[in-house]
Amino acid sequence: MASVDVVPTDEALAIVVARARRIPDRYRTFTESRESARRLHRMPDELLDRLLALGFPHGTDGTEPTFYTNDLRNACEELGLPSPQRSAIMLMGAALEAGARETVVRRTVDLHARCPAPGHDGDCGFTLAPSLASNNRVTRFTPMSAAHCRLTVELPGGRVSQFTGAHRELLAELDDVHFARLPHALADDPGFLRDAKLADCQSGARFLVERAASYGVSARMAFGILLTQPFSNTHAWAELDVGGEWLVADPLSLAVLARWGVLDPAAWPPCRSPHGSHWKLGEGVEALVRHGGRPAPVSLITRHG
Repeated sequence: MASVDVVPTDEALAIVVARARRIPDRYRTFTESRESARRLHRMPDELLDRLLALGFPHGTDGTEPTFYTNDLRNACEELGLPSPQRSAIMLMGAALEAGARETVVRRTVDLHARCPAPGHDGDCGFTLAPSLASNNRVTRFTPMSAAHCRLTVELPGGRVSQFTGAHRELLAELDDVHFARLPHALADDPGFLRDAKLADCQSGARFLVERAASYGVSARMAFGILLTQPFSNTHAWAELDVGGEWLVADPLSLAVLARWGVLDPAAWPPCRSPHGSHWKLGEGVEALVRHGGRPAPVSLITRHG
């Protein structure tokens, strides 16, 4: 059974429940059992019972409560449980630090695609997103098999940049917005962000882009890969034009990493622009690999060199 080093207070649990309740139930699908909450998300039974007593969202399979995956992920991250999501957050902090430290960030990414519909007739046909194969940050591209390719990526790093003036005022609009993993339907709903004060990486970035003109700032969306090791992840962020240079703006990520003690908040304020960690593929979210027109699940195994 999973355990926690520090037992969360009732107040901390109530905050987690209150934030979860800001998301309407109509966007939830309750598919996680108590067993999967314990085994996959490292949520101890006694802690889950305390959350349920405070009104944590749940359904039922007839005998036992069932849960929404993102609710469990958000709760585990907020409470500091040793969950896979918490580990990913720690790795993100390490990637940002490496980007600030290394003048040239060179990573090798092995992309493995999986069939989204096993058991179909005929052979699998995988198509790589053009933005990967022809990306100007890819210095070497090696096809390994139909479902596996290897890419060497180089990003410029070793810089410290901070937004000032109107750019910083724009980013401050997210100061009272809390990061949370949201249903896909809410990622494109700016009204939800304003009312609930919750956002994921995509909705937070979209909000900044929509508000930028009010500050006289040029902004655009960015979608790509955050180069964390040993597994990279897709990510979305905003880019702001500063004197003709487009800089990464990712204030929600920096704020949550600082709040959870992963990064030093004095060195990594939300107005800082990360370098050497955010590999941009385009401005819109896209599938990295398709299989017969459908997005294919992928893993991005990442290492130095």
